[in-house]
Amino acid sequence: MTGPGVDRNAVATLIVGGDVEWIDADSEAARALPEVWQAIVAARSAPERVSAAMARWDHEFVDLLPRFAALMRDQLIDVVPAMIVGDPALVYVTTDGDAYAPWVGTDPRDFGEVSPIWDVLPEPLRAFQRNTHPGFGLTWPGVYGIRTPADQISRYERLELADLGVAPEEAVIGEYDGEPVREDEVYLLSFDEAQAFYCVSPRFRVGEIVFIHYDDFDVVDLWPTLDDVMLMPYRNVVY
Repeated sequence: MTGPGVDRNAVATLIVGGDVEWIDADSEAARALPEVWQAIVAARSAPERVSAAMARWDHEFVDLLPRFAALMRDQLIDVVPAMIVGDPALVYVTTDGDAYAPWVGTDPRDFGEVSPIWDVLPEPLRAFQRNTHPGFGLTWPGVYGIRTPADQISRYERLELADLGVAPEEAVIGEYDGEPVREDEVYLLSFDEAQAFYCVSPRFRVGEIVFIHYDDFDVVDLWPTLDDVMLMPYRNVVY
């Protein structure tokens, strides 16, 4: 898709919730956006908005996601400020062949409380969440991306196991360093549309993440895994 402009209505239909108000430089709503986004708002062309937005991505974070970074360089065609369900966001419009693939980045002012896994997240990831986007994902924060710290809840809570009468000590999901790991000890960092979960635990070493899908429980390196996850939605481009 190489047309001169983005069909914002088409992009809006892809974003979870569907309540999208696009914000331009002359919009009164622009005042509700964070100060650090004002250069993006003021930019008058898509390439200028892309440049202003990506300038806020830390180089170390980008370098640790080389394949996704390459995709963003090639497929990112616009970055548009918006209010989504009433909250400020940046929408990074990428393409997948002839289709739009919009990523949503949340307001850095809405960082919220840190999760129990905060201390075992690598510093480049924490810096991205503090300074750029607390949450980032395809069509909604966390989908193929990074959940906000406040949304990094345990799998035990996400699956509502307490409501099902399952006690925490009964909810063993795998093993780490020869010891059982429970559902209430792993916290969601990312997930995909196949209901695979990518979780971190306070018991893990810094830079480790666990892939959980049905009976699979595999502790792997965070950065190459996250790089792979962020490329999963793309069927028509290869990196």
